[in-house]
This record gives sequence, structure tokens and C-alpha cells, in this order.
Amino acid sequence: MRRAALVVLLIAAGIAPATGESLLIQNITLTDGMGGALTLGTDRNDGPAAHREMELLAAAGISTADIIRIATLNGAKFLGKEDQLGSIEEGKLADLVLLDADPIADINNAKKIHAVIKNGRLIDLKGLSLPANEQLY
Repeated sequence: MRRAALVVLLIAAGIAPATGESLLIQNITLTDGMGGALTLGTDRNDGPAAHREMELLAAAGISTADIIRIATLNGAKFLGKEDQLGSIEEGKLADLVLLDADPIADINNAKKIHAVIKNGRLIDLKGLSLPANEQLY
């Protein structure tokens, strides 16, 4: 059986009506249950939208460990770039998000960003759209 790939396209938090969100969660659950490959994907490219997608994956019953894989390695696989992206290995691009709390314990801990490293360089958090920026600065 061929596995389908599903890019979960979500609208930013608060825009989608509750009925639409319920249908979305049901579709995520069904796709995952049938062995479909899930990956994060959004029309918005800011951090809060990605965090909202992770919350919805958790609401659909996806484990936090799987959500982290969906947000990292699965996206790289979907793009055909798993040899360059998606996991921490020697020779891969040096993009990392360092957290102050364990996202396996609670996916919302992924919002507790301590540092971002992009292309091997430390990024100034003040310039990023982060849920925690209001609390940090």
C-alpha cells in the first residue's frame, strides 16, 4: 500500500471556526491512523502558526515525540532533503532551536525558546516572532 503524504495547512489560531477545527483534528487522526505521513506546513511562516499546528496535532492524539518528528524529520523527508535537514547529524545544516523545557513532557514547552541557531549562527531572539517574546523582554 502506498503511503500518502499530507501537509497540514492550518490557519493561524483564532481564525478557524471551532467546527472547522474539529474536522481538521478528525482528518489528522484518520490520516495518522491509516499510516499517512504528517508534516507541518502553513501558509504563514511565523513561529506562532507552527506552534498552533503542534497544539492541534496533540489535540488529535499524536504523541509529543511524534509531533517533534513531524515538525522536523518528516518535513525534510517530504522535501527530499533528509540528507541535509531534519535531524542533528554531522554534515547536516546547523539549524537548531534550544528550549528551556522538555517538549516531550508537554508540546507547549516548544514555545519556551532559549536560543535559535540558523546556518550555524546564533539568532537574536528579539527579532523573531515568538510566543514567549512578550515574557522574555
